[in-house]
Amino acid sequence: MRRILLIALLIFSVGCGSQPSQKAATNADQAYQAQRNEVTVYITDTGARYHVSSCRYLRSSKHPISLREAKRLGYTPCKVCQPPQ
Repeated sequence: MRRILLIALLIFSVGCGSQPSQKAATNADQAYQAQRNEVTVYITDTGARYHVSSCRYLRSSKHPISLREAKRLGYTPCKVCQPPQ
């Protein structure tokens, strides 16, 4: 009986201990990216617009770039996939 309780306690403590640290790391990463305004968007070889990664216009070419850099280079948001502005 003690073994079962010990195993259950061990499983519970391992399961509870790992989730908050992963959530904290994820929140910290998101906060860091939001603070630095480094949202990744995608551009093509020939277009003048930036896109989200799943946009249908990225079939032929797809190059990641930060949103800040895309705006600085004069790219405008795609009207189909509506990336962040």
